[in-house]
Amino acid sequence: SPSCLLQSHGVFATGATADKAVQAAVMTEDNAAIVWTALQIGQPLTISEADIAKLHHRYTHVYGQ
Repeated sequence: SPSCLLQSHGVFATGATADKAVQAAVMTEDNAAIVWTALQIGQPLTISEADIAKLHHRYTHVYGQ
């Protein structure tokens, strides 16, 4: 992953360009906000590793191409 959320620090992101690094950072922040919101109403359901792989492939090879 080009970014991660560091405890007590925030987002650390890299990319081939500054724009790609910012995109990775924004996506990480957006996902963190979604998870935080979900935790306010209970324990979120998890996604299987197989579904994660399938969705990752779709995002990197189909979505926006």
